[in-house]
Amino acid sequence: MRISHKVASGFVSSLLILWFLIGGPTILVHAQDPADQTTARAIQLYEQGKGPEAIKLLRVIVEKHPEDADAWYYLGLALNREGMIGNAAPAFERFIALRPDSADAHAKLAFALILNNDHTKAKAMALRALELGDQSPESHYAIAEASLRSGAPEKAAEEAEATLKINPSFAVALITKSFAQYGLK
Repeated sequence: MRISHKVASGFVSSLLILWFLIGGPTILVHAQDPADQTTARAIQLYEQGKGPEAIKLLRVIVEKHPEDADAWYYLGLALNREGMIGNAAPAFERFIALRPDSADAHAKLAFALILNNDHTKAKAMALRALELGDQSPESHYAIAEASLRSGAPEKAAEEAEATLKINPSFAVALITKSFAQYGLK
């Protein structure tokens, strides 16, 4: 007995319909990781300008989930925004350990390190930021300040000027430039 192709196709279609009706394939729906949801909430707080709340939540997140790069990055940003720039260095360091090719994080770390009086490391981070394509004033300022502190006023003046070309109102670069020019005379 030979079964026609039409009959076989109809039979298979009927079986598939029956299979779906009585349970079908198990569709796995993965709930979003609670840590991801919490990080998203912390980022939202940061973006709403609620820095202290964001910092508090982000500190809890990074303690529980030290591999959460986004939480480390936004913790650094939130600390910066709240004027605790020097305190942001460990957050940016940890973020860079997790995502080493972030030009922005290198620049922000360089700026924080200058404020923490670690001009050698600040200069290295600033140079790396520039290698990665950073366009912010922080990298040039960190190099300017590090150069001034290490006795290279000509380089300090040059980098302070580069900073001011990017952002003419970057006030600390004006001060560094003044000290560098004084050192040249």
